[in-house]
Amino acid sequence: MRPSLRASTNPALSLALQSKSRANSFACLGTLQNRKLRGDSFVRRHFMKYIVLKESLENAKEEIFESLPNRIRPIWASFILTRFSKFIGEIPDVVQELFEIVNHEKEWFRAKKQFETIRSFNLRTTNFQPNSYMGLAELVAKITYNASGNVVGPFDRDSGSWITTFAFSTANYFSKDVLDYEIIVGLSIARKIGAVSKDIKRIYDLLEFKSIDDVLWLDWDPLGVNDTEHRDEYQDYTAKIFNLKRNGATILQITNHLLDIELNSIGVGRDRDFSEKVAGKIFRI
Repeated sequence: MRPSLRASTNPALSLALQSKSRANSFACLGTLQNRKLRGDSFVRRHFMKYIVLKESLENAKEEIFESLPNRIRPIWASFILTRFSKFIGEIPDVVQELFEIVNHEKEWFRAKKQFETIRSFNLRTTNFQPNSYMGLAELVAKITYNASGNVVGPFDRDSGSWITTFAFSTANYFSKDVLDYEIIVGLSIARKIGAVSKDIKRIYDLLEFKSIDDVLWLDWDPLGVNDTEHRDEYQDYTAKIFNLKRNGATILQITNHLLDIELNSIGVGRDRDFSEKVAGKIFRI
């Protein structure tokens, strides 16, 4: 069953958004800042990586959502919604209120009323763009209420699987490489946070998890593949490092853990000084 969004006044919109998603992906080619410096082959390689990973995530959208513990679902969905905050001119008050609800688990039962408030805003404010952003907000409200444990009038169980579709549709509206990256990372880490679910209580906690994952990919990258392979190459190691940091690990302990991964799991790496610099970045997050 498709989500009952403001967009549902046009039955073809969800399908149109997905078609537009593939067409607008070509806009990524024009937004790579160093296209001339790096050459067309570099651009094509990164473009194809984006297309392949995006389609993979879209095809796995049910699996992605189902892999999340029930208590984590609202936080993850809200985290995806926050990825657009820098690009929305003025975040509607109804969305800001939703963020506050999600950050306080005892308030999740209020999300049903908040959904109605967001729906009312959607119907009343027809010129807000992109409307898929507000559709995403409605989904977050639905997921949050369903996770509250309130058995009175739950929303559709498949609401969460549409997060991926609406997130990509909203990202395509802005056509920004940095935003595409944020959405891909936010979606892909969903399958990795179950191991640290007890420490994920607020949106901030998930942001910290994602920041560690960024350091592993952008700064650590012992295989030297962050310009050729998919973004999830090192995500199997993020949860353990997140746990170390949450348990007060020192830079030395994080360094030793990185070196242990390089030696016993990956089989390749750099020197200790380099690992210590990476560990320092993780420690300071």
